Amino acid sequence: MIPKPHGFGTMLAGRAALERAEVAMVAMVARVVRGRGDEMGNAAVGGDDMAGSAAGVARAWLTAMHTCVRAIDYDGARALFREDVVGFGTYSGVLDGLDALVAGQWSNVWPTIRDFTFRLDEARAGRDGALLWIACPWDSVGTRVDGTTFERPGRMSVVLTCGEDGRWCAAHTHFSLYPVTA
Repeated sequence: MIPKPHGFGTMLAGRAALERAEVAMVAMVARVVRGRGDEMGNAAVGGDDMAGSAAGVARAWLTAMHTCVRAIDYDGARALFREDVVGFGTYSGVLDGLDALVAGQWSNVWPTIRDFTFRLDEARAGRDGALLWIACPWDSVGTRVDGTTFERPGRMSVVLTCGEDGRWCAAHTHFSLYPVTA
């Protein structure tokens, strides 16, 4: 597949799609919270992998992603993302595009952590056609400049879109560390 150029029109179209995806994600999350999520295919991710279901797609994507993070496999992870992804991260603010996400977030964090793992049994996912959202806590161990380590738990949300080729790729990700408590 030949990537589309990132001109101003493409950026606007990408932002409009992202805004629609975020509105849809918020609506699906609200249905799950109100207990009406089943009609949209929303489910907990832990347990049996249901191929094609929200839970099955989410488990497969999360497992592939944390495998890439642990191996510091940028190329493998790139295959899980759209070129026009918009990401929020623990290191950088807002990053537009996959190249910016790799350079501004992944390359600054992945080499400094180990044991990155999504808590699959605590993940939640919902699907509405070719749009899927995932919310999931994660754990990792960080390394300070002096070599000492520290627990580094966090949470993430991701919006995936299903391409014409049937692959689910991230259009938006938001990773954040849990707030520090005194």
